[in-house]
Amino acid sequence: MARGVEDAASTKGYNVIYCNTDESAQKQSAYLQTLIQKQVDGVLLVPASSKDNPIEFLRQQNVHVVLLDRSLPNTEVDVVRAIPKTGAYQLVNYS
Repeated sequence: MARGVEDAASTKGYNVIYCNTDESAQKQSAYLQTLIQKQVDGVLLVPASSKDNPIEFLRQQNVHVVLLDRSLPNTEVDVVRAIPKTGAYQLVNYS
């Protein structure tokens, strides 16, 4: 997925910055602060926790966000998720 994101962004003249939170809400918050300071156009986010809601913070900063792999309860935002059973079936039956 990371390669596809980078390739697609590159064709549109964008650069990609990757940050690994290690499932830490604290690291996530620090990275988001840094990305805001860098004036990013958008964030693709795999939320570290459902306790904190980074969506409102990003919206307040006028930064577009799309969640990957997970959704957050009571939050209206675009989400891209894989369907594990279907994906596994298609992988096994690929010819």
